[in-house]
Amino acid sequence: RIQQLEKLRENYNLQSQRIRDNYTLQMEKVRDNYNYQIKSLKEMKNLGSAQCAGVKDQYFDQISKIREYSSGQLDKCHENYIFQRQRLRKFSAQNYLKIRETKKYTQKTLNRVLDNMPALYLDLSSCKQ
Repeated sequence: RIQQLEKLRENYNLQSQRIRDNYTLQMEKVRDNYNYQIKSLKEMKNLGSAQCAGVKDQYFDQISKIREYSSGQLDKCHENYIFQRQRLRKFSAQNYLKIRETKKYTQKTLNRVLDNMPALYLDLSSCKQ
């Protein structure tokens, strides 16, 4: 169980890091694209500030979309991690209860068998617990 929890935690950390890295990469690409467009517009000078404002608005729109998407992916990843962790703990608890109940049943059966056995040369009372 401990190994499963460690593996689950490791997978969660890897997924989270992959999402963060992807977010950073997308942000850099958008930033580079924005800088290129602004540089081109400044070189043309005759298009005016209206187009610069349009490019700026597009840039901020893209940035917010990337941020929202990455945040949503991180939330889903975290929820999945919590769900899997709780499922693993619940499964372990159920198995523990099942083993405990099975042990009780086996102990009762063994006691019944020992009670019904004929007296032998050996004293079996020390086997009973």
